[in-house]
Amino acid sequence: MPKKILVAHIITRMIKGGAQDIALNLIAGLNKNNYESTLIAGSEEGSEGTFWPEIKKAGIKHKLIPELVREISPLKDIIALLKLAYFLKKKRFRIVHSHTSKAGFIGSLAAKLAGIPVIIYLPQGHIFYPDGAIPGVSGNRLKLKIFFVLRRFASRLADKVIALTWADKKEQVNLGLAPADKYTIIPNGVDLKKFTVIKEPDKLKKKLNIIERYPVLGIVGRLSSEKGHQFLFKALKRIISDYPNTILLVVGDGVLKGQLELLAKDMGLEKYVCFLGLRQDIPDILSIIDIFIQPSLYEAQSVATIEAMSLKKPVVVSKVGGMPGVVDDGQTGFLVPPKAPQPLAEAILKIANDKKMAEMMGEAGHQKVVNEFNLKKMITRTENLYETLLSKRE
Repeated sequence: MPKKILVAHIITRMIKGGAQDIALNLIAGLNKNNYESTLIAGSEEGSEGTFWPEIKKAGIKHKLIPELVREISPLKDIIALLKLAYFLKKKRFRIVHSHTSKAGFIGSLAAKLAGIPVIIYLPQGHIFYPDGAIPGVSGNRLKLKIFFVLRRFASRLADKVIALTWADKKEQVNLGLAPADKYTIIPNGVDLKKFTVIKEPDKLKKKLNIIERYPVLGIVGRLSSEKGHQFLFKALKRIISDYPNTILLVVGDGVLKGQLELLAKDMGLEKYVCFLGLRQDIPDILSIIDIFIQPSLYEAQSVATIEAMSLKKPVVVSKVGGMPGVVDDGQTGFLVPPKAPQPLAEAILKIANDKKMAEMMGEAGHQKVVNEFNLKKMITRTENLYETLLSKRE
């Protein structure tokens, strides 16, 4: 029996987030007859929640390196680099697959030092979008410059950099992060088996006390500045003038939770905004909404939007980052400018006013996910990339 190919997936922190979800889906989905995966991550947690209980329950092989942190920290970064290089060399991994910016730099450099044959870098977009508002990074020109240099260096060390869409690739090439031939495009994928319509939606609506509400709007994501919740709240003021029974379900947690709750109260939106916090039943929540909204200031390729589309929900999202490659404007939903409550409200109202259009958009979105963004295709494309790069090393 052929020996399994050892793959290391490296990421700084396993908070509840799209990049982390994709990493876990890859580890779970890769052919177990051919690949044996190990997750290598830092121990940082945050208000967004953590995947560690699920990781341990699932018995996923993992290695904790506490010094592997998201922020730039020269001493910790050097220690993390040395620990990583030692571990990768000792265990004789053949593939290192790094996720997100900071882990991409340290992971790729450690892999090069350890003599790993195949190095792959999945940055999940980039953080250099002008309106990105990435906490702890945007607005700090020196820090952005350092991250830019590290990103370029990581891309040079990698055999391939994964872009999520053609638009994502084009942006990164135009920024000078890596040449075009360094990229391969593998869109994020969702597990369609997990995203099915619940049989008794009224039970959940009753539990949430929203049985008579329309439209039911939903947003899923970290409660942080780049997600644009404050602009959605402003749009909501316009929407409730037409639909006084509107309800907005806000799923997620984060550093802005207290501020957003206070903002909703100050705007007189308490009975229109329902903060649900972290949830384990995201498919069920998405199943009962009428319109999904992602008003982000920057988004590489929103996994939550793809999940909503898989459940045949029309979507309204900001026209930023890789989102034009996810949402077909006017067909699967609407693309609107970021930081613009009025166009956001108008797009939501268009859908709310035309249930036939909403249904058609939902069907078209579902079909797009089946064709382009399903988990099986993401796994197959990743395995094909592994095989291609390994064959060049043999």
